[in-house]
Amino acid sequence: MEKVELIIISPEDWQSLSEIAKIESEAFSGDGLTPANLVLMAKAGFVFGLRKESKIIAEAIVIHTFAQDACFLFSFAVGSHFRKQGIGKLFLRLICNYLSRKGLSSIELTVSPENLPAVSLYIDKFGFEKMHFGKDYLGPGHDRLILRKILERGKLGVRS
Repeated sequence: MEKVELIIISPEDWQSLSEIAKIESEAFSGDGLTPANLVLMAKAGFVFGLRKESKIIAEAIVIHTFAQDACFLFSFAVGSHFRKQGIGKLFLRLICNYLSRKGLSSIELTVSPENLPAVSLYIDKFGFEKMHFGKDYLGPGHDRLILRKILERGKLGVRS
């Protein structure tokens, strides 16, 4: 795999926020965040990009929760041309390591139980634990699994 770099997007980096909005729109069927929304997300937490050469190929948004040392993975997507290449696994590992170094002890997320590649990444590869199943969690017909991972410094425990 060619060299990639984890970057944190600032609220003022309109070009990168626009690139991330394109990945969001593509990954979430036009329901992704706009660059203006992403400015607010960058102020509330971290907007991560995975850069390959000069192009952002994956995005993630992590926001702090009310618990001081916990966070929530609000969004995670890999650009369609870069899927099924191990990019998501690498990107999530880099993010978890970064958050652990920042002193965060856990990360939570929701995922559609029908999104089998994502469920496999989170549970099988990273050891996220199922906290509960949310029937109609995001509205009628939009069920979610609620998952959590304890972050241990230097012991991410990614499975092959």
